[in-house]
Amino acid sequence: MLRRMIINVLLVTVLGSKFNEDLKPQTRIVGGQETNIEKFPYQISLEYNKKHTCGGAIISRNYVITAAHCIEDDLVKDFRVRTGSDYRDRGGQIRLIRWIFNHPQHVPDSHDYDFSILKLKTHLKFDEKCQAIKLPRSDEHIKDGTNLTVSGWGITMNSKESNVKLRALVVPKINDDVCRKIYMDVAKITPRMFCAGFKEGGKDSCREDSGGPLVKGKVLMGIVSWGEGCATRGHPGVYARVASVRKWIKLVTDL
Repeated sequence: MLRRMIINVLLVTVLGSKFNEDLKPQTRIVGGQETNIEKFPYQISLEYNKKHTCGGAIISRNYVITAAHCIEDDLVKDFRVRTGSDYRDRGGQIRLIRWIFNHPQHVPDSHDYDFSILKLKTHLKFDEKCQAIKLPRSDEHIKDGTNLTVSGWGITMNSKESNVKLRALVVPKINDDVCRKIYMDVAKITPRMFCAGFKEGGKDSCREDSGGPLVKGKVLMGIVSWGEGCATRGHPGVYARVASVRKWIKLVTDL
């Protein structure tokens, strides 16, 4: 399982979004700023053996989406989902998982097609702390420099910044050609991926943010997937592009 993979995550506030309207660009190392679940009601904690391991996003009362590398080769009974809480280890709603649908083209130990849909055993009760995020169109494009937002309970690499409470951070979408050149000696950047972040590094998320949501306003554009180190100069975060598998999501969920 690649749950221990170090993940780069870079986030950007989208003005006008009711979920994250008070976030501002940050200069903190890795951890971002503490926030409340009401601003990110689509955020979930994926727990493995009752401990937070990855993030994810609610896409309906019955389904959440996360990264396939968070799930590989493990059993449904080992996982559960926590929603509607500021904290990774208490509060909110707990739901067991009925089915796991990893993307059929995802290969274990691979970055490509890094998507997994989880069908819950019982539906979620929606309120101000628990809501679905809108999915993109299959042809929805992200312009270079677009402000995006991600959230999660990943490792902060800073003893003064706890990851027990939900955090968020801010960064722009990077040109796809630039992204491919950055990672050409590390791994192939496929059409199912894109980069977001700053060349100088320093603003990033880390382990245990995997599978978490990256949004543009009220639309889920990316899933935290992989990267080279945490907050590493010259290596922005790489996200799984949700629009690229929109037809598969509809096939599995009818959404």
